[in-house]
Amino acid sequence: MPELLLICALALRMRLSHGRIQEFLSDWLARELSSASINQRMHESARAVRLVAEKQLIAEVRASDLLYANETSWFGHSTLQW
Repeated sequence: MPELLLICALALRMRLSHGRIQEFLSDWLARELSSASINQRMHESARAVRLVAEKQLIAEVRASDLLYANETSWFGHSTLQW
């Protein structure tokens, strides 16, 4: 589990590529993972938090003041305005 959290942090928070993550894991943890394994672990973590994230997102959208924002376009000075 800590490895999964580290991979997610390196990819999402630090925005490292799979190659850089491989390099980090190899240098610091002596752990060799393929790019496909890193990708698989990222997908595992996404599946694990999906339901919680969806429920939180729905609650935040429903509580938003911009839920019924009017996005009707109009023209002003011959240019499209929003």
